Amino acid sequence: MGPVRARLLVALACVSLVLPACGGGSTSTTRGRASTTADSRVAWSAQTQQLCTEKRAAIARLGSVHITYAGIARVGLPRVKLLLERYLNRLLGVLRTFQLRQARVEPPPSLRTATSTARRIDAASQRATMQLKQRVAAASTPSALSSAFNDWSATLRGLSARGERLAAQLNLPACR
Repeated sequence: MGPVRARLLVALACVSLVLPACGGGSTSTTRGRASTTADSRVAWSAQTQQLCTEKRAAIARLGSVHITYAGIARVGLPRVKLLLERYLNRLLGVLRTFQLRQARVEPPPSLRTATSTARRIDAASQRATMQLKQRVAAASTPSALSSAFNDWSATLRGLSARGERLAAQLNLPACR
């Protein structure tokens, strides 16, 4: 088997922020109400875009992880697992921090239902990362480590695709 290469996906920056699907427009018939709804959408969008930018930068500061069989042979599987555990703990810390920050940004009423869908995507990305941590801890061979990362990467690609579609629907380019 060739080298095992795992690169932590910066897509988590997009996936795990609350990126709601498009909600319906304002049902208000008054001009003032429609204006307030539009203003709240603009404010929510700006705050969410800023959080996406900051989160992407925070994840980028964590760096990336490249694992090869040669690297495992050089430092040993236990050391690699320890380094990965520490990295994943820091990554989960970033994800949780930004999840809490996004929760403080009140979505406009028209997006609340969609926001709950996005929170499920966020929760799924965090669960996948927690499962990776567990599989890394249990890995007794380089191939088990490779399998864990391959499964995690596939899960994140699917979640990322969903997040990308949501960001595009809402015109949130910083969250793509």
